[in-house]
Amino acid sequence: MVKKQIIVIGGGVTGLSTSIYGQMNGFKTPIIEMHSIPGGQCTAWKRGVNHFDYCLHWLAPKKKLSTIYAKKLML
Repeated sequence: MVKKQIIVIGGGVTGLSTSIYGQMNGFKTPIIEMHSIPGGQCTAWKRGVNHFDYCLHWLAPKKKLSTIYAKKLML
């Protein structure tokens, strides 16, 4: 019997979620990712003494004077 397959391009949050739900429903789900680790926009790395956190934390501003904070209040 041939197993159904979904080829997932990108190992970010959406790609990983797609792969998980595909496997839960009986699909073989290989993930093609160009980076050396999965995670996409939810990863962090160090370069020298600097730490780069590229997660979505910037969507939740901590300063009340931020324009993003003001736009969230208007919604």
